[in-house]
Amino acid sequence: MSLTKLNENLNNHQSLPDQPSLTSQELKVLFDKAGNDIKTYLNTILTAEIDALISNIQSGKIDVNKIVNNLTTGGANNVASAEMVKQLNNNKLDASANAVSASKLQNSRTISLSGAVSGSVDFDGGENVNINTTQSNIVVLNSTNINKNGYGVYIANFNFPNGFNKQNCVPIAVGFKSGHWRYFGVDGRKSLSVTFWDSGSQQITAFFGEDMEGVPNQCRVVLMKIS
Repeated sequence: MSLTKLNENLNNHQSLPDQPSLTSQELKVLFDKAGNDIKTYLNTILTAEIDALISNIQSGKIDVNKIVNNLTTGGANNVASAEMVKQLNNNKLDASANAVSASKLQNSRTISLSGAVSGSVDFDGGENVNINTTQSNIVVLNSTNINKNGYGVYIANFNFPNGFNKQNCVPIAVGFKSGHWRYFGVDGRKSLSVTFWDSGSQQITAFFGEDMEGVPNQCRVVLMKIS
């Protein structure tokens, strides 16, 4: 709210000619006109507007010209309309609510796998990710160094890989290959087995005693860690 300005011309004497033709009574009125104009402005206009402004401030009234209905108008003295406050309230995100949409997380998080396989990747939601895993409790041993002992049994020897030993793993598969023939098993037949020796190196030995079509040229043993 802006106050009304005093726009009356108070230069009453300056506009008189050097030899005025006014009567004495008219001159008296003219001399008093500036003071009366100021008195009227103060008593009937300015004080009334100031009283109204004070009343509005005391009663909490707001200048309608300061009410805005958008989120682009700034100003410390501007206030949001009830409609704008209602819109903000309807669109606000509650403290325990999930965002409707987001391009990515503000802080990335590491997703990890552990157990039979292990691996990790940083994920911020901005794009798809793949977790490259490493198998940690199963290992496949391969050997082409196969010998035949004096009893006609084919033997392949292996050393325990890092982290595996006689106490913490078991053989879950063994296979010999000769040409296109393959023979698999673990203690399923007496002729095909795996033994853990109590030697200093805790060596693994695979045995195959059946007749084969050709000499075996490859042996594989699969170990699984159980503790």
